[in-house]
Parts: sequence; structure tokens; C-alpha cells
Amino acid sequence: MEENGTFQFDDLVAEYDHFAHPVAEVTVDGKDLSENEYNISISDLRIELSSDFEASIASYMMYNVYDEVGAQYKTKAVKDYVQIGSVVVICLGYGKTAREVFRGFIAKVNYVYERDDIPGIRITAMDIKGIMMANSYAKQFKASSYSGAVKELFRASPYTELFSSEAAGKLQDTPGGGALGGMAAGIS
Repeated sequence: MEENGTFQFDDLVAEYDHFAHPVAEVTVDGKDLSENEYNISISDLRIELSSDFEASIASYMMYNVYDEVGAQYKTKAVKDYVQIGSVVVICLGYGKTAREVFRGFIAKVNYVYERDDIPGIRITAMDIKGIMMANSYAKQFKASSYSGAVKELFRASPYTELFSSEAAGKLQDTPGGGALGGMAAGIS
């Protein structure tokens, strides 16, 4: 990629292995789901990115999480991947190249067992705007600019905890002096 944000198609073809083999990488609290010892698989991955007021959302199904013989979910196998509040990072790409497209936290866990379907677990994750929406209330800021208000907001709890847990990326100034940086989509 050039500095001005333009791409050469031939460079992309080479970097992404001719766009032949799509890949999705999902990590939860730093653990890659594709490398789990229980053979948990991911399917039905959906990511809805938004620069609007609502949070960006990612959801996916986890399969091979139900023991048919014992008629129960494999709680030991899934416990590290289904905790509310765990950091979720999703990368998409082709071949050996995948780029981060979503960073957030697990906001909802649904154990799905429907007639004539494979039992699974649906995970729904939200980016930092999900926390902001949940904690929204009228507040008077001391700052006299938008960038100052954003800095003031993100230096308060619970946002400092999100930055330290890596659920929100890094808080950094934009070239124009604003405080949002790569945070708008939760990407550092």
C-alpha cells in the first residue's frame, strides 16, 4: 500500500494469494479458536461495521461444542471462549494474509439447540461503542473542544479498563488534534 491509501492490484493479488483461499481468524482473549484442542469450529461469521451511533457487531456460531452421548454442552471445552466481556479480535483475508477488521468484547452468548439442527453456541461481540451506549447519560464536560471532550470521556472508568484489556485498541491523537485516533472502529 502506498502512503496515500492507493493500492496496485497486482501487489494485492500477490499478497493475498490470488484471492483463492478466504481465511477468517478469531481470537478470544488472545487464544486462537482454530488452534483449540477440542476441535471447536466457527461458522456463520457476520460482521457489521458502523461509523454511525450504534455499535459495530460481530457474531459467529461455534460448533462441535455439544456431546450427543452425554446430552450436554462441552462446558470445559468452551469456557475460555464464551465469557462475557472477553476480548474478541477477528481478522479476514486470503491465503496467509489476514487483517484485523473487528475488535470488541463478548456481549451475548446464546446456547442454540433447535430441532433438526446441529447444536452450537452463537457469540455476539460489540465494539467499544457498545460500552458507551450502555453507560450513556447526560454529562457536562469541562473541555472546551470536541477532541478535549473525547479525551476526558476516555480517561474515565470503564474506558481505561477497556484500553488496558486491549478490547478497545489504543487511544491516540489524530493528525487534526482529535483524540479518537483509530478508536472509532475499535482498531488500534
